[in-house]
Amino acid sequence: MAGLTHLFRFAQDRHLIRLGYQWDLDDTDGRNYAYTGYRIVAGVQYTLPVGGVRVNYDFDVHLRDYRHRHTLLPPDAPDTKARSDTEYNHVLALTVPLPWSLSLVTQYQFTDARSNLDLFTYTRNVVYVLLIWTY
Repeated sequence: MAGLTHLFRFAQDRHLIRLGYQWDLDDTDGRNYAYTGYRIVAGVQYTLPVGGVRVNYDFDVHLRDYRHRHTLLPPDAPDTKARSDTEYNHVLALTVPLPWSLSLVTQYQFTDARSNLDLFTYTRNVVYVLLIWTY
């Protein structure tokens, strides 16, 4: 994987904008999973004026073009299509600073994965609650 990401910093790093691009190559032993991929990433962070609470939103789109026809799919015509995926990821996070270098983070992630092979198309919703200690 190779890429560039640029971070724009504002107000002593209280507010951030992140933009980037990544290229990746997965050269697996199994030909069904070898792909060339491209990812575009973007994100923002805003620190609220009260209590140092941070709100983050990150988005990325990952395009994957598989290099070979899939040997098992589609079920009615195996070895006729090369897989092609587009995956959209949205992450919204709220970080509340606590005493003793602790932070409480609540994070929501939504993934919408689309593929020309139906088996690999899905949506996912995940909620995380994390207690983080920074040293």
